Amino acid sequence: MANNHESVTVTGPADKLTQQTKALVQPQVAIQPPKCSGCDKPLDQVHETIYESYDFDSTTGTYIHDEWHDEMRMICPNCQEDLDELYPDGVCNFKTRLSQCQNCRKLWHDVELNSIKDLDQRVSPGEPVPSGECPDCGALCQQISLPQTKEGT
Repeated sequence: MANNHESVTVTGPADKLTQQTKALVQPQVAIQPPKCSGCDKPLDQVHETIYESYDFDSTTGTYIHDEWHDEMRMICPNCQEDLDELYPDGVCNFKTRLSQCQNCRKLWHDVELNSIKDLDQRVSPGEPVPSGECPDCGALCQQISLPQTKEGT
């Protein structure tokens, strides 16, 4: 298979895409949040609860914060689906990984892509490995680079 896509890496302020990246992604495309695996609604909002653990100290008669046993739970506000796998490092540390379909050009979060059927028949040696299969048309998707913030994240 011939690869007609060139790799693009963008750096700079997150709100300014280079002309090359604008040509790669659809013009004026707003990045949408991932969808909940439970109710299939966009996760415009996520509820995150941090459970802090405290151990009783019998020498002082007080409770001491035990950071090693703190837990975080992320849930969908619509259906209460557990979102811990989607946000393993917490919602505030979520980094969008977008892929674009090579056929219909739609943008997808990597977590929304289907697994690739017959990968060895669809990708030639030396070609970039696709990130998944488009849920709409079944074509292969390639991860795209997003602009970095000033902090480099």
